[in-house]
Amino acid sequence: MNETTRLQDAASAFLFGLHQGVFMGREILEDGVFMGREILEDVELDALKAWLRVVSETFPGAVNRRVLMQLTAQVEPLALLDFDMWDAMVKRWQQQSPATIAGELKAAGRNPDDLPEWQRLDSLFLGRGATYRGCASYTCGQWTLFHMLTVNPQPPPEQRGDRELPVAVIAAIRRFVKHFFGCQRCRDHFLEEHQLEAVAKVNASSDRPTALKRWLWEAHNAVNRRLKHPVWPKHESCASCGDDSQWHLNQVDAWLDTTYGYQDKLPPLLQQRRHVRDSEPMALHARGDRSEQALPSTWTLSLWYIVPLVVACAMSKPKSKKPVWEETTSAMNQTTRLQDAASAFIFGLRQGVFMGRDVLEDAELDALKAWLQLVARAFPGSINRKVIQRLYLQVAPIPLLDVDTWDALVKEWQTTSVAQFEAAEAKLDFTRAVAPVPEWQRVKDLFVGNGATYRACASYTCGQWNLFHMLAMTHPVSVSLSDDDGGLSGDATSSQREVAVIATIRRFVKHFFGCIECRDHFLQFNTLETVRRIRDAENKPVAIKRWVWKTHNGVNKGVRHPVWPKPEACPTCGDETKWDLDQVDRWLDDTYEYREVAVPVFRPTTVPRPEEPRRPHAGGAGRYVPARRIDRLVPKLQGSRTPHMEMTGLYLVVVTILLVFLVFSGYKRHRFRLRAAKSDL
Repeated sequence: MNETTRLQDAASAFLFGLHQGVFMGREILEDGVFMGREILEDVELDALKAWLRVVSETFPGAVNRRVLMQLTAQVEPLALLDFDMWDAMVKRWQQQSPATIAGELKAAGRNPDDLPEWQRLDSLFLGRGATYRGCASYTCGQWTLFHMLTVNPQPPPEQRGDRELPVAVIAAIRRFVKHFFGCQRCRDHFLEEHQLEAVAKVNASSDRPTALKRWLWEAHNAVNRRLKHPVWPKHESCASCGDDSQWHLNQVDAWLDTTYGYQDKLPPLLQQRRHVRDSEPMALHARGDRSEQALPSTWTLSLWYIVPLVVACAMSKPKSKKPVWEETTSAMNQTTRLQDAASAFIFGLRQGVFMGRDVLEDAELDALKAWLQLVARAFPGSINRKVIQRLYLQVAPIPLLDVDTWDALVKEWQTTSVAQFEAAEAKLDFTRAVAPVPEWQRVKDLFVGNGATYRACASYTCGQWNLFHMLAMTHPVSVSLSDDDGGLSGDATSSQREVAVIATIRRFVKHFFGCIECRDHFLQFNTLETVRRIRDAENKPVAIKRWVWKTHNGVNKGVRHPVWPKPEACPTCGDETKWDLDQVDRWLDDTYEYREVAVPVFRPTTVPRPEEPRRPHAGGAGRYVPARRIDRLVPKLQGSRTPHMEMTGLYLVVVTILLVFLVFSGYKRHRFRLRAAKSDL
């Protein structure tokens, strides 16, 4: 991680907070401005304004700050903000940001190639904040952004007004976490540990900038301790900073300044332009000489927005609302879909299992074992299932699981997963496969990484839905790992295993899905009665895949996302008014069912021995006899001329016995004849 990637991750986290979760109702696991709200006003809107104001004043780079100020200036005068206005405002601001940055660099009179890389990133504020370069997830990027806001120098007094910036920064961070952070446990922990007294403590300090950055550093390390992560800076990063037993705070301050401080290399512009004039509110003023026109009051600008909005709502007919977010435009095929499902699986293991917990036991540990067992049975690809099976077999006998043990298990399993895949592949003879082997069947690094990289999906939730659909598609006849599957099959019948799919997915969402509102909505929509209804269905495999499809479409409706399959994807499937369920079933099978090509086991070929020249029979000329047969017959051929001594002795014993018997028989007959002759006389 360097200063460029660190800045890019901080900007991604900032955009993620603006975009993801906007108008998501209560279904989706994300963070964001409109999380669970229809309209921002009062406290929430003030928190958003304070957050934008602080970021636009302290974000690294003078050019970046001026770009951020354009968005801030558009929000400042508003007294009421709905999603459509916010969505259009952010998208327009993002589209204009590259040209604005390029124009600012040109106006500065410097060649961009002479500047450090982080100062000439014209695409810094593009995208939806789902891509990270050095961080593994959004939370890492958010912490990076927090540190940058506390370390970078204050703007001049004419920009910050009569506010004391260190106090404004800590207050804005607390309000951002309180109103716009999705993980409720994380939010509650943060607010409980850093109450309003923290603001007063920073305000009372004689060196407020130093107190501010130390406060955030201590807050970050408090979270690390609770999650059993290493405290930092580590010794290899800052040998003179000390450790958790005794920190050298002056050295820590210097390290924070070096790591998160960014010094501009641009000369100051000849004139500090007020970008408020480029914002929408200024367009509402009467035409005239702007240079001589004073800025209107916030109340006046608010009326320009609220009055047309109220009149339009009262007089216009209801219209369909915009989708919350756009569908991903990335290419999606069997391989990318499987990679995204695997990334979501890894993300759930690393981020979701111990979210807000230190130990798993009882119901939660049973839910984890059931989840691993289901994925080990039903994940596409027999080799992939064997790789996942190894992790399940390590967890299955554990009665109590702590975060350190789990972290070590997962890391060791991931480290060896590629080697295990390659070893299993080496036993197969792909040259004798019955058909060409698809690409997805030979991806060996599926389970490597933190689960934060997605190829076709935009975020974790999309990958998780892909995984749910795949688990629901796998038929019971194809889920067995081998004759000895380590107890994965058990005594359950096929129908019981099918019902276990829906029950296990419910338990995963209940215990390991981070958004509490989303979780509650899912469980409310899918009660235990749903499990019983599918259990009693005549065709359980069809009932299960339709259940996942209907649940997914239910979430789509809640977040104003298009229901699917769309007509262009499946013209014969119908639409929301009337679905052709048989066609939908076929489309689901074609999309999410992975038909594995059978590959026979490799048969090792014996190396032939070099052929020896023919040689005549040991007893004289005759037919050819192979060398191995000659070696076996040599003793017999030699015995035909020189009998073995043991055989000769046995022969003599037998002959002697026969001679004795003959002599004795002759003698007895002779005696018998003599007795007969005497009796005649």
